[in-house]
Amino acid sequence: MRVSIDGGDAAPAPGAELPLSAPGIALSRDGRFLAYMALKGGRSGELKIALVDLTADATSQTRLLDSDPRIMAMNQFAPDSKSVVYIIRENGAENLWIQPLDGSPGHAITNFQSDTIQNFEFSPDGKSLGILRSHTESDVVVLHDNGTAPQ
Repeated sequence: MRVSIDGGDAAPAPGAELPLSAPGIALSRDGRFLAYMALKGGRSGELKIALVDLTADATSQTRLLDSDPRIMAMNQFAPDSKSVVYIIRENGAENLWIQPLDGSPGHAITNFQSDTIQNFEFSPDGKSLGILRSHTESDVVVLHDNGTAPQ
């Protein structure tokens, strides 16, 4: 739904009626596009990036962009609003992938060999990228009752 900054009634955003979506929504810096992850074909379908042109008329259709099959979550627009960036996972490591809106092939923008990405954000001027990463360690301890301990 969208509402004018001056108030008024809420109206559906053109073409934004895909029923199933995954967490992760982004608004382009220029305010023109809304992007979110959507399941095409039901719960077991393909994960796509739904792109809604918020400046279009009511007959506009949502564009569905193919995402990298390793996509995990959290998309946001690159500073120039011409691409979306999201997390991919491969071989136990998470990296950032940039996907152009024009349909050209995407590519990795980080090359971490381990750990996960919790969050990422571009600086206001678009020149820097901050990434919050985490590392999880765990051990398994097996205890056996040898029957010699007092009850």
